[in-house]
Amino acid sequence: MTDYNPFRLVGSLRSHTTSSSNTMPKRDKADREKALKTRHDIEDYRLAKECGISLEELRS
Repeated sequence: MTDYNPFRLVGSLRSHTTSSSNTMPKRDKADREKALKTRHDIEDYRLAKECGISLEELRS
């Protein structure tokens, strides 16, 4: 006997078609690197603020 799975009754919520319905373009490498640098800068700022030191002291 198979287990009862209520999610199987509804069907998949994900689209299984690979058509052009996904209009989100891929980000280029420069945009990804810029976002990563920004994220690291924010993390550095929060860590410095938490420790009570300046960003220059943290990065040196």
